[in-house]
Amino acid sequence: MEVKYFFIEDAEVGFWIIVKNNKVERITFNPPHGQENCERNYPVWEKVEKFFQDFLKNKQIKGIPFELHHPPPENELRFYLFLQKIPPGQTISYGELSEKFFGSKKYSRYVGNLLARNRWPLLFPCHRVIRKDGSPGGFSGGIEIKRRLLNWEREGVS
Repeated sequence: MEVKYFFIEDAEVGFWIIVKNNKVERITFNPPHGQENCERNYPVWEKVEKFFQDFLKNKQIKGIPFELHHPPPENELRFYLFLQKIPPGQTISYGELSEKFFGSKKYSRYVGNLLARNRWPLLFPCHRVIRKDGSPGGFSGGIEIKRRLLNWEREGVS
């Protein structure tokens, strides 16, 4: 299995794109141990680069612009795609998201679990989901990175 690692530093944070067999396996904010940045002539890179250019311009992403390595099950994928409806610079609480997607706030803990399993956090913008009291809640890259992403999006939208 061929694995490639790409590093991008922008939007106030740095993130790694891990590609396996020409499919995006993960977007992470923590560098994979002992890995170096690859040349950007890998076949999937053109689609990945276009996605990140759009993301960095605060464009609302719709759909999946590149193949995912081991995509989530269909029911989870529908939920992740629903996250793309949250505009850049805006947030929604776990309970509000639960209500909008499942029709009830009682699934807000399940929403949190789904967000925690999101391996593509910028494609499916889980950083825009916060606690009902306005605090950030969890995030795979850490709360400080979540805050910086949200602030960066708000500044770019205004």
